[in-house]
Amino acid sequence: FWVDIPTMLDRGYKDELYARIAQLVPDCKILLNRGLNIGLSVDAREAWPTDLFAVERITPNGFGWNSWQEVEGKKYYIPCETCETIGMEWFYTEGDSARSLEELAGLFYLTRCRNSNALFNVGPDRSGLIPGWQRDALLSLRDRILEDMGRRNMGSDPKPSEIADFVPKLSLRGAKSAAVTD
Repeated sequence: FWVDIPTMLDRGYKDELYARIAQLVPDCKILLNRGLNIGLSVDAREAWPTDLFAVERITPNGFGWNSWQEVEGKKYYIPCETCETIGMEWFYTEGDSARSLEELAGLFYLTRCRNSNALFNVGPDRSGLIPGWQRDALLSLRDRILEDMGRRNMGSDPKPSEIADFVPKLSLRGAKSAAVTD
């Protein structure tokens, strides 16, 4: 369950909201998303309690996400997801187009090697449908990942130094994601 930008809510309300969602849907993962951030740690003042941490339009720093976070003096396991777009716009925008397959694959592998799950946003058009170019980009990315995994014998995600083996050039077309480094 995604609660977007809860920073304007007071802590007591966030606690009540989290508890009520957890009561209604016990197996649900609840994300209080604080929006754009640099992905270093959970900030209890802005987005707590939460089961997940979201990073938008930027990958976790070069050291990667540490899933064991200390919040208010206690340790919690909080996995990270990185939210990126298939095109350049967050919502459906006439004239937007898909990033190249190399860019999408590069963002996927960079995100994974930094210990985060990749989430690619697609925006329905005015008729409520996912445009064909977004669907095609996702399917091409899926095929690329499966092909790469086959070359790696269905193993784990690549190490940072191996990304160049999969992505010859990571051109970010103005995205805020960091460069590929070890």
